[in-house]
Amino acid sequence: TPTQKIFKVKHLVAAICGDYEQAFDAAMYLLGTELKKHYVKPKNPDFEVWLFNKESHEAKTYRNQVKTGHEIQSPCSMGSGSDFAMGALLSGVCCKRAVEIAATLDTTTDKNIRVVRLWKSHKKK
Repeated sequence: TPTQKIFKVKHLVAAICGDYEQAFDAAMYLLGTELKKHYVKPKNPDFEVWLFNKESHEAKTYRNQVKTGHEIQSPCSMGSGSDFAMGALLSGVCCKRAVEIAATLDTTTDKNIRVVRLWKSHKKK
């Protein structure tokens, strides 16, 4: 079974990679769940959380900490197959195909892909 790496709470969506337990705990903290009060900063952090706000259209990344998020610039990728996916994105393929390519080249990228549309794209005039 695939490991859940995308979590939704109201208008917030978190995507995680790295040490699963650390990333999950950080995501629950950033999403403001009941688990937030139990968050303890790991001694050797190795995680990344991307947090998307569907109301404000903000997208931030939190790497190895939960205090300061940095704006995510597009195109972008995360996880062990990130470099492969980024190469595919820059060659012009869609995001799902980029992950499929990364999964063929990286043994720890899961082939079970779920696309989540965060907000509608703006059409060029």
